[in-house]
Amino acid sequence: MRQARHGMMIAAALLLASCGKPGGAGDAGFKTALQAWHDAHPVCVVLLARFPYELRVKGREGERRRFDALAQAGLLSVESFQKPESDIRGGTVPADYLRYRVTDAGAAVLHPVDAPMADNTDLCFAQKRVTAIKGFTEPAEALGVRSSRVTYDWTLDKVAAWASSPAVREAWPAIANTLNRSTGESTDTLVETDQGWRRRDGGR
Repeated sequence: MRQARHGMMIAAALLLASCGKPGGAGDAGFKTALQAWHDAHPVCVVLLARFPYELRVKGREGERRRFDALAQAGLLSVESFQKPESDIRGGTVPADYLRYRVTDAGAAVLHPVDAPMADNTDLCFAQKRVTAIKGFTEPAEALGVRSSRVTYDWTLDKVAAWASSPAVREAWPAIANTLNRSTGESTDTLVETDQGWRRRDGGR
């Protein structure tokens, strides 16, 4: 009986040691894997534009307000110019346009989306920091892949100063709403690889 109890204690110690390893199944390994994913995937909103971006002034007031807020924050530069446009008589008339370009400061947070048939740009303004693992399913294998569903708490971290400016918050409600919800809970699927646990691709 004493020998059996000793063996169980050794097994439990080995299990705890495994959970503490960065690549192991458990709080430490899962937290490391999730944080690595969030470090590589900041919190962003999508701009339906690629830069340099030309915007017709008349009739595009809402879009202009959003881009002007980013220009005021120092992320974009803006210049005025005119382009000829056809009129109802078959001739041409000059129309007022604005051209927005990414500044050096903007290049750090504005990233073209690498997707076919999509002229979009990510505007990134914060990161998520994993604060605690709340629970996970027992790792199980399916179709040759060992995975676990992990639920965890997070908080927003490294929030860009410009994102909290009144002009940006007013022009970009999605940013304001995200900043108003600075903590939360998420559930993601982690898969085991040769390099340890990794978050399954798909979603942000």
